[in-house]
Amino acid sequence: MIPANRTSKHVVLVVLALCFTGWVLGCGGVRAAHLYREGTAALNAGKPVVAISQLTRAGALAPEASEIQNHLGLAFATTGQHEKALSAFQRAVDLDCANIAAAQNLVAARASTESEKNIDPSNAMNAEPSIQLTTELSSDTISEQAP
Repeated sequence: MIPANRTSKHVVLVVLALCFTGWVLGCGGVRAAHLYREGTAALNAGKPVVAISQLTRAGALAPEASEIQNHLGLAFATTGQHEKALSAFQRAVDLDCANIAAAQNLVAARASTESEKNIDPSNAMNAEPSIQLTTELSSDTISEQAP
């Protein structure tokens, strides 16, 4: 049998460890929301390289956030990184199949990728870009509340 005072020390240590874990994860969520807002603002301001940096960091802190992946896809598409955009849109849809903007962007990115494969290289400079992305950006879906 374990003495009562030793058991209570273990309980206190477990509780402290759980509190610390919640605090760290909560701070990560707040930081992810901040980076998401900054990345979205950069994207809206026509600074896709800054947006990619901020949104990539936000995605690392909140890998389950479909909205971050969708906006990251928009930033990649804006810089002509269509394969990365396609991957980001696919991840957004995989995370949340109800994310209509991400689903629309995924379809558009797939169509764009397919049409780029069919462009005659001798006439590539005259080709019109075919990607039509849903660019309505919102930053109110990522919560800053700690869990």
